[in-house]
Amino acid sequence: MFPTFFSDAITATSTSASYPLGQLRWHQHATYGMGLWRYVKNSEASTAFAQGDVIQCKASDLQWNDGILAATAKLPAHKLLGVADHAIAAGSYGWIICQGRCQVECDGSVAANDTIETEGTAGRAKTATLTNADEAAAAFGIALEADGAAGSLADCRINCL
Repeated sequence: MFPTFFSDAITATSTSASYPLGQLRWHQHATYGMGLWRYVKNSEASTAFAQGDVIQCKASDLQWNDGILAATAKLPAHKLLGVADHAIAAGSYGWIICQGRCQVECDGSVAANDTIETEGTAGRAKTATLTNADEAAAAFGIALEADGAAGSLADCRINCL
């Protein structure tokens, strides 16, 4: 297999696909270090992805590359595509982080060293209690700091592969 070389910035977005959906890319982030990124389409009707938004696959997408804001509490981690690190307009294509360290929008309940899962508010994460199999299946990362308040960002390490 030959490596793919990328000439654009990790923050580049477009209204037409520049790469195959689902393409993975390693990237050295200036603040958070090495991370694995996934190329997706924002399939929201009118809502842009913003930094920290947790992104899930669209239910009708059998290829798992059309993303929408995660809006279900305890969504199984295997249905998550990753976390947006920058704005991606509705209907546009861009890169989201799927493995590594990033900022995640949280609900105000997250403390350092907490395991995180999706929360009922679109795009947010919350502390997972890990008291049953559903909680364990929904865990997609660990908080490296407290989130401070609902809607604020917390430094986290995630794995959405």
